[in-house]
Amino acid sequence: MEVYKIVNMLGPKYLHEMFVVHDSIYDMINSMNIVMPKFNTVKYGKNAISYTGVKLWNILNTETKQAINIMVFGRFIMLWNGPICSCFNFTHCSLKCMSFPCHLF
Repeated sequence: MEVYKIVNMLGPKYLHEMFVVHDSIYDMINSMNIVMPKFNTVKYGKNAISYTGVKLWNILNTETKQAINIMVFGRFIMLWNGPICSCFNFTHCSLKCMSFPCHLF
């Protein structure tokens, strides 16, 4: 929810400045993706919302990202089954779209 608020300018201004939305009219599949930030540590980098929030946001489908309001976005998220994964061992996604265990989705 927080990343939706940030992308749609509903959150605090300082959070908007942390994220760069890559919105392209030519690349509809990756429409509204956020640029992945670089990090130096796991605790304050890879585990921060600036990284994990972006990673989760970028795997959402375009319809979910373009939800008309936060209530609709919440409904889409409740119905979302997670990323398409083919690893079947529920350890890590073989598509390398996520670094989280697949069973969390």
